[in-house]
Order: sequence, then structure tokens, then C-alpha cells
Amino acid sequence: MRISRILMILTFMLLGFLIALSMLPPFMQNMYLHQLILIILLTVFILFSYLPRLSMRTEKQVKTITVVKCTKCSFKMERDFQKGDFVFKRLGTCSCGGELYIDAIYNVEVARTTTRRK
Repeated sequence: MRISRILMILTFMLLGFLIALSMLPPFMQNMYLHQLILIILLTVFILFSYLPRLSMRTEKQVKTITVVKCTKCSFKMERDFQKGDFVFKRLGTCSCGGELYIDAIYNVEVARTTTRRK
């Protein structure tokens, strides 16, 4: 957001300068002035062409995983995080008679999406 504001201010300053130069009397205008006007127009074009790229950003999307384990056997299951999950929370009994508990909770990066800044 800040970069786009700076680019817009610079663009308006350059356009104002261009308008001021175009109002000079013909005898004050020479070849160098026309080259300067061309450079200003090219600069404005380049600023506007890079503006959309500067306003892009990448956002990480994460998925929270809960790991459930048994205290007796080697049973281990990963599932999506549910509201109220916390580490060492007891969930019930395993088929072997052991107790199921939450061993770990972690995030996994799913995909990167590109969005425009507001």
C-alpha cells in the first residue's frame, strides 16, 4: 500500500512537471526539452506497468493436524484439528484397552495463493 501511494505521488508530480513544460513559449523549447518530455512519459509508463506487480503478495495457507496415540500399543492416527483439542487430552480407549490421547498438534502448509493487497 505504501509503495503504491509513493508511485502515485511521483506520477502526479511528473505529469504536473510535463504540463508546466508544455506551457512554455515556443522559443524556449528546444530538442532537449522534447527528449526530457519523452523520458518523463516513459518513466510514468514504467511506473504504471510495475504497479500491479508491486501490489501482489503471497499468503500461506495452513492446515492444523492433530496426532492421536495409544498409551499401550503402537496405534497412531492423524486427523484434522477440532475445536477443543489440546496436547495430552484423553479421548477414550483403544481397541487394545489402552488409553487414546492427543500427542501433538502441528500446522502443515497446504498451498500458496497470490492475492492483491488492499
